[in-house]
Amino acid sequence: MKKFLIFIIISISTFTTTSSQSWEIFTTENSNLPVNFINNLLFDAEDNLWINGYSSIFMFDNKMQEWITYNKTNSIIGEKINSLYRDNYNNIWAAGEAIYIFERQNKKWEISDSSTNANYLAVDDSGKMYIVKDMSIFYKSKNKWELIFDGTKDGSIISPSKLLIDNNNTLWFGFYSNSFDFFSYKNDILINHTKTENNLPSIETTDLCLDSSNNIWVSSGEHAKTYKFDSSLETWFRFDSTNSFLGKDYLYSKGISTSEYGKVWLAPGKLFSFPPRFLTCFYNGNWKKFSIDEGLNLSDKEELSLLALAVDSKNNVWIGTNKGLIKFNEITTNIETKDESDISIYPNPTSNQLTIDLQGKQAISYTISDLKGNIVENRKDNFSGQLNIDLKSYPIGTYIIELTLTNNQKIANKFVKE
Repeated sequence: MKKFLIFIIISISTFTTTSSQSWEIFTTENSNLPVNFINNLLFDAEDNLWINGYSSIFMFDNKMQEWITYNKTNSIIGEKINSLYRDNYNNIWAAGEAIYIFERQNKKWEISDSSTNANYLAVDDSGKMYIVKDMSIFYKSKNKWELIFDGTKDGSIISPSKLLIDNNNTLWFGFYSNSFDFFSYKNDILINHTKTENNLPSIETTDLCLDSSNNIWVSSGEHAKTYKFDSSLETWFRFDSTNSFLGKDYLYSKGISTSEYGKVWLAPGKLFSFPPRFLTCFYNGNWKKFSIDEGLNLSDKEELSLLALAVDSKNNVWIGTNKGLIKFNEITTNIETKDESDISIYPNPTSNQLTIDLQGKQAISYTISDLKGNIVENRKDNFSGQLNIDLKSYPIGTYIIELTLTNNQKIANKFVKE
């Protein structure tokens, strides 16, 4: 394995967005939200929202537009639920006094393993299961739980973070307290990155996520510093006060998530639930900042803890708090989606060529980006009628094409190169 290096990216720009924004907060008082305290949430492939309480699991059915409750009164769910997890096959799992899996076809919960309790879990593509139990981490092998990391060794007491599986079936994890090390585990090899990499500082891990390029993102409790492990370069990057508005005193970050459009979202706030509280977004080499306090008209003395974060397929950002559920949408001025425009883009998926039927409109440029935000092609010209784009040299993957029309209206569409 290569020696990892940490780089401080001093060229990244930081700014506060001036885009139109939409903010909403849902509580048990102003909506049918089942609970106000939300420290765990995720979306499945159908855009159903999942959250859990202490002894119940709740799903907001995106088609029916209603909440469904699962607990011991109508399912096998037990008295205690600690966390939820979605694997790469869109299975929803729950960790608690047992390990549960949601059977999607019959829409019911089943017990996957009743032999152990768990705080967090993760399942790789082969079905191998990992859990955090108390202060230690285990994996299941032939119906037996094997120890990976002993958190009580030498009398120390540490709190492992939630677990993450990357696209290479490597397990990643860190710790909330006392031990600020960061590990990866694969093929019975445990690597402590804070001990083996050059200049990688200790990381108090509060959350982890994986982006579309298999890069690991780590949010830290240490002044909301954020770390990225670039899997292609095998290199760590750090974002702090030297290159962003992160890393400030008293800031604390609990949630981090990515969207299918390649944006990385982070929700930092002041440690004791008071301002400043904001959303940050990393996209195309830039950080954007959105004030939660201004968006929701919160007073300086109003307590609001940011506990969890998830992004749906429409790029709405959802934040779980101690007082309900916040929904945020950055409305990009003059951007239309394909559902709102009569411009046709086909075939999709495609292999060699993409055709754009402008339907009588005229365009002056187009930009094609990958899901990381990297610009793959950028052309300026006067386009009308049908526009044919050669994709033979494009790597297989998902891309966003943004057209600029003669009235400066922008239309963005997603397509897949097979």
